[in-house]
Amino acid sequence: MKNSGKSRLLAMTVLILVSAAVCVAVLFNVQLYAVYAVWKTPRITKVREDILAARGNIYDRNGVLLAGTDKNGERYYPENTAVHIIGALNSSGEAQGGIELAYDSYLSGENGYAELEYTTVKGETYLSGESVVPARNGKNVYLTVDSRLQLKAEDILKSALSEYESGVVYEDWAPASGSGGAVTVLDTDTGEVLAMASAPDFELADFSENYDEIIENKNSPLLNRATQGLYRPGSTLKTCTAIAALSEGVITPSTYFFCKGYYDLSGMKFSCMNEHRFTTVRKALEVSCNIFFYKTSQRLGIDSLVRYERMFGLGESPDFELPAYGGRLASPELFESMGEIWTEGQLLQAAIGQSETACTPLQMALMAEQLANRGVRFSPSIVLKITDESGNTLYSSGTRIAAVAEDINGAYETCVEGMTDSSKYTYGEYALSQLGEQTAIKTGTPQSPRGYDSAVIGFYPAYKPEIAFSVILEGGANAKNTVFGLITSWS
Repeated sequence: MKNSGKSRLLAMTVLILVSAAVCVAVLFNVQLYAVYAVWKTPRITKVREDILAARGNIYDRNGVLLAGTDKNGERYYPENTAVHIIGALNSSGEAQGGIELAYDSYLSGENGYAELEYTTVKGETYLSGESVVPARNGKNVYLTVDSRLQLKAEDILKSALSEYESGVVYEDWAPASGSGGAVTVLDTDTGEVLAMASAPDFELADFSENYDEIIENKNSPLLNRATQGLYRPGSTLKTCTAIAALSEGVITPSTYFFCKGYYDLSGMKFSCMNEHRFTTVRKALEVSCNIFFYKTSQRLGIDSLVRYERMFGLGESPDFELPAYGGRLASPELFESMGEIWTEGQLLQAAIGQSETACTPLQMALMAEQLANRGVRFSPSIVLKITDESGNTLYSSGTRIAAVAEDINGAYETCVEGMTDSSKYTYGEYALSQLGEQTAIKTGTPQSPRGYDSAVIGFYPAYKPEIAFSVILEGGANAKNTVFGLITSWS
């Protein structure tokens, strides 16, 4: 009986083991079949990949590259020039000022994408479907700027300012500064900006890396002084005062006033730089006689003066692609808004570009352009055209007349004669007499928080003008010494 029990136990054990083995085998085969079924069943995976658009390039008027994009999508600059015009990109690629910001919608383009479908079957994966929306690269912007003249203008400006870093040697009234300045050159036939330099500037390539240092610089290198720097125009405004007085008939070319070096008004003395004695308007422009314009302003009156200043585009922002300030005009209304009292002495100062009159170097260049064109002023422009990748022109700038101030009583010719005579007071290597044609200029030494600034406006040639210009040196002197270099660089 004992052996029989053992046999049954052994048989049951064997049966259990066999059953377990069969179950394992069945389960293994089922799993193997499942794996096989998965292995031979196609599996689809979808992937979306972005296609980045290349940012458009910025060129000068002759096709010289000013800002490009490399194969890694990084902005680069063959020359560190026209930085305030071009603008910059931050570390995230966002536009910061200049053309980069103003024309960002054109330059940035549109990213594309690729939707890819991959099929995996029997251990092999292959591309089974593809849908591509191509990127639209940014458009290319061509500036009106001539990069050769732009580089020269920047060099001239920085050289002029460097002379004053250790102190101005120009009598006692122009303290050391060299903090900044601007040069603007316009095409008198179109109003196009040929050069627009502002100092100090910064390195475009290092903008993001050095941003904190740049923004904390007390001399404001990010400020485009040509369009956003406000300065008293000083004696350069005497040209406008002369046009107004001659046009209104309150003086004639033969009218003269006596200059004894100062003008006494109700017990207050208003000074002149010299004793010019009997002076006509032409002579007054040549030697920059304050007394002549003090007395002229009393005949003209502030309302007429302001009206002509506005005819010359002062006191209002020009129609321009980049941000440009309009400045302000000294007047009873302005003084009232400031809580100040208007006096006749302020009229005298306003007539010579002092008092609370303020404008930008661009406005000063536009005033010179209007004088050059005998009353016609064009809206300034700095974008020549915009093209696509294939070179097709999508936009081109046109010449737009901003104002026409009729030439009355030969006012412009008299003014140009005085400005041409003024060019005689340039000497040595800066002498404008070395040029093939006559140059018309008007200088100014306006009072400023720095003591005095130095300014010059003008055009060349005087009687067949092709370019107009303005220069402002903060706390400097002899801005007229920059004119020879500008003209020879352009011509």
